[in-house]
Amino acid sequence: MEMDADDTLAKELDAVTANFDTVYDVSILRDLVHDVVQSIKRYLNVDWTQPHRE
Repeated sequence: MEMDADDTLAKELDAVTANFDTVYDVSILRDLVHDVVQSIKRYLNVDWTQPHRE
């Protein structure tokens, strides 16, 4: 059972290594961060009238 987990991890790491330049390309990361920020802005509702510290 442990060998299967090790084999799976090795395959996943090999896939990341093989696609390192694509996965960590600046434009892909920039677009990802942009999408995450836009989602946070869209769904975050802060009530600034409520005290946050007591």
